[in-house]
Amino acid sequence: IPTARNYTHVSSATGFSVAYVSRKIKSLLEKVSIRGVFDLEALSLRPMILISEFDNDFYNYGLTVKIPFITAIGHFISGKRDYLFIYASPPRGHEETLLELLNLKLIDYHFINKHFISRIDLAKLTEFKNGEINGRIEELPKIFEDTPAEVPRANLRRVPDEIDLWLIARIMQFPFAKLSKEAREAGIRQQVASYHLLRHVRPVHLSNLVRIRISPIEIPVKLIRITVEEGKAAQLAKALVQLPYVTDAFCLKDDPNLLFILALLPGNIEMRLHKALRGIPEVIEFSEVGVLESDGLKEFTVPFGKVVGGGRWTIDALYHSVMLLQKLRKGEDIKGSKLFHNVLLLD
Repeated sequence: IPTARNYTHVSSATGFSVAYVSRKIKSLLEKVSIRGVFDLEALSLRPMILISEFDNDFYNYGLTVKIPFITAIGHFISGKRDYLFIYASPPRGHEETLLELLNLKLIDYHFINKHFISRIDLAKLTEFKNGEINGRIEELPKIFEDTPAEVPRANLRRVPDEIDLWLIARIMQFPFAKLSKEAREAGIRQQVASYHLLRHVRPVHLSNLVRIRISPIEIPVKLIRITVEEGKAAQLAKALVQLPYVTDAFCLKDDPNLLFILALLPGNIEMRLHKALRGIPEVIEFSEVGVLESDGLKEFTVPFGKVVGGGRWTIDALYHSVMLLQKLRKGEDIKGSKLFHNVLLLD
């Protein structure tokens, strides 16, 4: 699944029929989420993470309005303090505009240099044994020494058009969606959709993400900050996502010695991870930023619709969404208000 692009690819790799593969993947969706992963920088977007003081109106109304270029938002707590963790990908050149329009009390923000995501097919520190998925945490220092720091990148660099973005959003939501059927329903000719898929979308579709569905109430999701020696952040990040407990690792452009990770850490696993990190000389310090609240991390696709034109991104939809958000803050009714974009919620 991580490297397949449709049911036929899985069928060819496994030797099972397409019909069986389709049924199997649909049954897997009860236990796992499957999403498409794209090179957002190749689309002229600038991935970044923001940590701000918690804003209840922004958090709740933001899920209603779905502000474009925000692809994840989570409510984290630390002691008696509440935070917002936001993953955003504004168009290149409009980063400051996004920060100003959000009007949040920012504690910290960073531009992302490399974003490593767990790949179950490449996870040397993950094993399936006796019906359980386990991580060989004690081997982390050794794997860290042997891990190259490369992250997959797309060769194509272009601003997508509306059809490209629609396809990207659908694949982000579910990589095995029947796009020919959905294109007809959306009023897009199949030949046009196929052309855009093969020429513009597939080259920036890096892989598929497979995550086990776990409630943050059962296993806490923690945001952890790690400081390392110079030049070691990407190497450690790539090693960490080979554990089944670390879902994401972010290396930063503006602070190359710092990385953030999102990790699912039951109590017995957390202590083992702490010991493993303490055993790596290149790790200078690490600390917990916060724990994800029970309502979980809300994730969205890239926006599509009236957000591109003339070979460039437009930010009219961003202004309009923030205006709607302000109306909701004031208790005004926004029924009938026209949105200039669409965003799909990921489960």
